[in-house]
Amino acid sequence: LKSCSPPWSFLAFSRAMEGLDDVAMVSAYAREHHGGAVYCDRIDGKGRVLRASRSFDAGDVLVRDAPIRVVHEQPGHLAWDQLAKLQKDDPNALNFHPLWYWCALLSLTDEDLGQEHSRQPESGGWEPMGAVEQQRLLLLHQGEVEEATDAVKTVAALLAPGLRDPRLLERCLQAWVMNAFAVHEEERAHAAVFLPSFISHSCFPAAVWHVDEDERFVLRARRRIEKGEEVTLSYLDETELLASARVRRGELARSKRFWCECRRCVGGADASRGMRCGKCHEGLLFPSRPRRGAPVGRDAGVALPDDIRCAGVLRSLRPYNYDENTASDVEHWVTFGAPCLQRRSGKFYYEIALGEGATEPQIGWATSEFQESAGWSNDGVGDDERSWGGDGERRRLWHAGSIDVEGWPDAKWAEGSVIGCALDIDAGRMVFFQEGQSMPAAAFDFEPLGHGFFPAFSLQGHFSLRLRAADFAFPPAASAGFDPWLDEKAAAAFGVTGPLDRLSPLAV
Repeated sequence: LKSCSPPWSFLAFSRAMEGLDDVAMVSAYAREHHGGAVYCDRIDGKGRVLRASRSFDAGDVLVRDAPIRVVHEQPGHLAWDQLAKLQKDDPNALNFHPLWYWCALLSLTDEDLGQEHSRQPESGGWEPMGAVEQQRLLLLHQGEVEEATDAVKTVAALLAPGLRDPRLLERCLQAWVMNAFAVHEEERAHAAVFLPSFISHSCFPAAVWHVDEDERFVLRARRRIEKGEEVTLSYLDETELLASARVRRGELARSKRFWCECRRCVGGADASRGMRCGKCHEGLLFPSRPRRGAPVGRDAGVALPDDIRCAGVLRSLRPYNYDENTASDVEHWVTFGAPCLQRRSGKFYYEIALGEGATEPQIGWATSEFQESAGWSNDGVGDDERSWGGDGERRRLWHAGSIDVEGWPDAKWAEGSVIGCALDIDAGRMVFFQEGQSMPAAAFDFEPLGHGFFPAFSLQGHFSLRLRAADFAFPPAASAGFDPWLDEKAAAAFGVTGPLDRLSPLAV
């Protein structure tokens, strides 16, 4: 854990805020720490943004901003271990991964924690956040926080009993969840950074960021930025930026809850998707962009072409050359998946009922980077780093290979078993159920890293894949907060009217 405090006194910060609104506060910070290279502005319907105070050429550094705090997982620390145990004992106790609550706890000040709080790790304490740093953290977007959730109240009672109002912990939690940057690829760690948290998304981003050796957030111009122009970043990765406007907007609507209206997404032709005219071979054809404010894609219930039905949902991924002979030969070990149903945020659940001849199941999820193959493969779900699988026949987990598990329930996964698969993307948690009973030993913690996740599984024999709530034999408890992988509106758009099976990839 590292606390990064610039040489700016609490008194100076308080004086700077007197009579200023939040936009003026952000601009004052930019002047104090970055020579006024950028300033804050407010756009109706969009909120607070940053603008360039002068022109920048591609490659120029706009700001180098020290993080408010960088927080890592801390196995062996008494308080961290209590958080991890809380989730291990009850996978539904927390709404997010324990690290997010650890970030929130480490955002409380001495005054918040009370006189009984110890700073010594050996007694379960930690270094509190400074008042200035907390004030800056709480200027970041948090959504509407009216009451503390039960999870936050539980964490506060357990680890911050001196906190008078758990809503403060909830605000800190939401500030981290909505604004933090992942700063280490080799380990799970989050950074809260003040100034860059006010930068909006664009599919034609003006800037790009990286972390330097001092863990400062470095913002560089990726193209020329004119004076007064809004400074933007991409919330999508570089590969996703190559997708069509409809795909990009759909992903942002699903994962970030906003409808992108940047210059690449609205009005006229979509120049990122063009082709030569098939008749004259000279003219260029471009599809039109989605209309401003129009509903997006299958999740919005837009009707699909008549020839896209269940065949567009469940596919054979290994091998992807799948025909009637392959489907009828139940002794072949096949990897199936639903890549078109990728999710990047939220809590979702689906079921698989194992049928006749079902053996060697590896059931779970894959990411958009999962590699398909034309021929047969002995590698299935969980044999690589792009997928995760549970195997109740051999009582083990699979991710980048086999993982032995202690405490696996006695009941084996076999013909007649109904396996529930619950995925909490934001919390980085995967949990399995058998006949509705949670299996805490059979669970994964993972770093989402912006990946898209979809149901995927490898097995021999017959199965019944259930994506709609109406088809679940053991729906998750309402209190768990898991949505069916397909709600009724999306299921209707995809033409899914019931469970899917080995023959579904052949359906047209």
